[in-house]
Amino acid sequence: RYGLEGAIVAFCVTSVIVSAALIALALRASGASLPWARLLRIALSAGLAALAGWPLAGRLPPLAALALGGIVVLVVYVVASVVLRCWSAADLRHLRELHLRFARGRPRVLGRMLVWAEGNAGAVP
Repeated sequence: RYGLEGAIVAFCVTSVIVSAALIALALRASGASLPWARLLRIALSAGLAALAGWPLAGRLPPLAALALGGIVVLVVYVVASVVLRCWSAADLRHLRELHLRFARGRPRVLGRMLVWAEGNAGAVP
């Protein structure tokens, strides 16, 4: 009755339920725990990025909205995830090394942002 949309919703709901069940079983069996505060900050970063890109939907031709929206969402997510300290110091060090190796440290503002974020990564668990 609902066609492709119904199939997509059913698949997504099933995937989320199965994933949650597997994670719960793995956590129970291993005795481990998830870093809930960090996961919440990651979700907040994604939400801010989605809110920043949302106004472009329907206001531009589809291809332009996709291109511009993708850039807006990417930039807002990266900045928000760094400011909200979603990355560990090791993650940031690795990104800085990749930036130096493959982009030769350009743009410099990105390098400075990674150095700043790496220095502040230990402030929030």
